Amino acid sequence: MIQLDWSDQLSVGVAYIDAEHRALIGAVNRLIGAITRGETAQLAPILADVLNQTRQHFADEERLMRACAYPGLAAHQAEHRALLDELVALSGRVETQATAVPATEFVAVLSKWLMRHIITSDRDYRPYLVGHPALAGKG
Repeated sequence: MIQLDWSDQLSVGVAYIDAEHRALIGAVNRLIGAITRGETAQLAPILADVLNQTRQHFADEERLMRACAYPGLAAHQAEHRALLDELVALSGRVETQATAVPATEFVAVLSKWLMRHIITSDRDYRPYLVGHPALAGKG
């Protein structure tokens, strides 16, 4: 299983949002590592961490978009809700089955979604956030 890598192409131009994206990629890579090593006992705690980081990131991102009057906020929130619903369902399967199979699905869904979402949807809000006074002192 391959690891996800951060690149400048993923930058949204807001340092702490980029840091959260890097942390999410790191968490997914920890999950990939546990699957690769067959550490099924580690899957549930790592998944819980990924879900917590994802929820926090979405809340942070939506708060910023709201503060900057981003016109695509409602659609962006809908994307976030859809992903969280899917991840929660997959996480439940991992916890009940305790195998790498649903965890691998979780990684596939999150990896594909994370990279695509950052490159497309997240970059769409960049012009509204970069340099906005609401970001003063946030990097």
